[in-house]
Amino acid sequence: MDLRLDVNEIAILAKIIEAAQSKGLFAASDMVTIGTVYQKLLGTLQAVSEAQQQQASEESQKALGELDVDDLSFDEEEEKTAPRRRKKAAAA
Repeated sequence: MDLRLDVNEIAILAKIIEAAQSKGLFAASDMVTIGTVYQKLLGTLQAVSEAQQQQASEESQKALGELDVDDLSFDEEEEKTAPRRRKKAAAA
């Protein structure tokens, strides 16, 4: 049995706290403790979101960095004949 919480479960816990608080299910004396836990849940969700954005940014930068113009094929002969082929195609 996995006792770790995933991101979705943390978000659900935050929503449970919001719903319970809006219905007045917590005593006033409990609000400081519950509010502290709630803020930690939100902080964790924010940190995960920022880490995912950073990872996505790094992956896209890596992909762009791996693009090497020297790897692109270029056929000079084909480039020379391309205008003639376009004229023929337009005339047809």
